[in-house]
Order: sequence, then C-alpha cells, then structure tokens
Amino acid sequence: MQSIKTLLVLASEQRARFFENTGVGKGLAEVEDVGRSALDMDRATPADREGRVAAGGGARHGFEPRSLPDDQLRHAFTAEVMAAITARATDAPFDRLVIAAPPRMLGLLRAALPHDLRKRLVFDLDKDLIDVAAADLPAHFAAHAVF
Repeated sequence: MQSIKTLLVLASEQRARFFENTGVGKGLAEVEDVGRSALDMDRATPADREGRVAAGGGARHGFEPRSLPDDQLRHAFTAEVMAAITARATDAPFDRLVIAAPPRMLGLLRAALPHDLRKRLVFDLDKDLIDVAAADLPAHFAAHAVF
C-alpha cells in the first residue's frame, strides 16, 4: 500500500515553514523555512511623508498612496510562499496540502492557490502556528489530519 504524502505549510506575514508527512504515525519533518528578507522589511517603511499636490488658490492637499508598502510586501511574500508550494508539488509531489496562517495571510494564500493545488487542499486553519514546535503541531490538526 502506497503511503499518502502531506505537505503542511505554516505561514505568517514574515515567515513560512514547510513540513512533510509520509504516512500515519510518521510525524512531521521540517523541510524548508522561508523568511522575508531584511531588505524587504526596510522597504516596508516609507522614507518620508506622502506626496502633496497643489490645488487652485494656492492650497496644497496630501494624497494617499495607491497601496501601502506593507500591502505590497505582503502580496510579494504570498507569491514567494506560493512559488515554494508549487515547486514542492513538482520536485517532491504531495497528495494532500494543509495550510495554517493568521486570517489575513490565509485569505491571501487561498486566493493565490492554483486550481490544481486547491484540489489537494484538505484543510486550512486560520491560526498563527509559525512558532509552534514541530512535535506540538499534530495536536492542532487532530480533528482533520493525522500525522
């Protein structure tokens, strides 16, 4: 009987950890840890105030940026995490996908998940488990996945 391989992805807005499980009772093995670079984090802080425009009569009005730097970085990191998941699907194929992330990040990951990977998603959890020890993770998924 062939074992079922599961990829567990824990993500936050700063970091993602990837674990593999090769069957019931085999536990989780951490296979990758991805973090946003320090350069990206520096870019998240604007260098100065938002721009201003001149209006008739000498008045000057400030304006909002089209998107905040944090939003841009969040979306870029989501794309990076999704690229890592897609690469794993090709290089080390898995049968099932489980994702846990805080609500905002989970929503971004769900939206970015390609159709072929969405079919493998068996469970997602809107909880930040990024700093939980590998040995403690199975308890968080006991009702939905057995490791």
